[in-house]
Amino acid sequence: MSQYTQERPPINYTHVKYDIPLSEHPLGPTFPQTNGSLQVFGDLDPLVTLMAPKDNTTVLADWIYTDKAQLGLHIVSFTDTTLVTLSWLHTLLDALGRKALLGAWTAMLEGREDDVPEFWGYDFDPLEKLGVSREEGEEEEFVLKPHRIQGLSFFKFVFNYLWEVFFYPAEVGRYVCMPHSYFSTIKQQAFRDLSSAPESLLTLDTRDPANPKPFLSDGDTLCAWFTRLLARTNSTIATSPSTRTISIMNVFGMRDLLSTTSPQLLPRGKAYIANCAVGITSLFSQGELVGGGGMPLGHVAARLRRDLVTQGTRTQVEAGQRAVRENGGGAVLYGTGDMAMCVFTNWMKARLFETDFSAAIVEEGEGGKEAW
Repeated sequence: MSQYTQERPPINYTHVKYDIPLSEHPLGPTFPQTNGSLQVFGDLDPLVTLMAPKDNTTVLADWIYTDKAQLGLHIVSFTDTTLVTLSWLHTLLDALGRKALLGAWTAMLEGREDDVPEFWGYDFDPLEKLGVSREEGEEEEFVLKPHRIQGLSFFKFVFNYLWEVFFYPAEVGRYVCMPHSYFSTIKQQAFRDLSSAPESLLTLDTRDPANPKPFLSDGDTLCAWFTRLLARTNSTIATSPSTRTISIMNVFGMRDLLSTTSPQLLPRGKAYIANCAVGITSLFSQGELVGGGGMPLGHVAARLRRDLVTQGTRTQVEAGQRAVRENGGGAVLYGTGDMAMCVFTNWMKARLFETDFSAAIVEEGEGGKEAW
């Protein structure tokens, strides 16, 4: 059995210390600063040289040929700031897996060892039976089955994808900072739009049975806003035929579903950190998102919410995963061969921004408190 040793640790840990404030470092002034308005920041890759070790694991070969751990921790200390960087493979953690990791870490820092949940599924696959065929009559057909891409349509999609990778290989990252006041305006508009939405499009919040109200999450609204913006500003999509399909895939975490429905695959209160998510697909036409005849913001958000509710039931998740198993474990796509595809993942549920490392403070820094 493999064991962790000094030469082969479970975490790639590194620590760099500067006896200066962050602002005096050459890269310090380049850190994004909020100003209360909607901002778009350019390429922040230069900051990686400060926030990650020189031999950081970034591509698969870095792990395969060095036998490094899947999890990396790099800490950079200034007299007024501490930067903490985690690096990981998606084979180890998903977003809610990171939440469990950070929760256990801070619990140990605060002396709450009893609050660290039991590690579940490290020696077996809890999702082994997800999507396994059941007896005839117990199975439900996946709602998107008629839209499955296969045959010539699949080859057309693959060809378009490879064409884009070959002729447009460069990826350009952008970071958008949206203040709460700006988002509040967007959300208010989305809810106003619901007054003109057909009833079949609405999802109701029934927590108050006497007064059910139309429901949209912040994620629904933000995803709808971004998709409409991208569709209208991307020249390829904007000039496409109005009938061209635009596929929006939202990542749906299954932990709550699999711990509250039968058969229960994930016990509540246990920490399952591996990937536990599926894609929720919403199909629009270009004409529904672009141009004067496009759907209002709230209608797009309501469609996203409706699709999540429809495809996020236990029977539909089972049906979707059954299709994956029948496809040999490979991803199954839904839409059309010439579709434009947008993928979104909402980490709000992980609430990573609430992580509190204050228990690691050992001394006061120049600008306040310094951790580590």
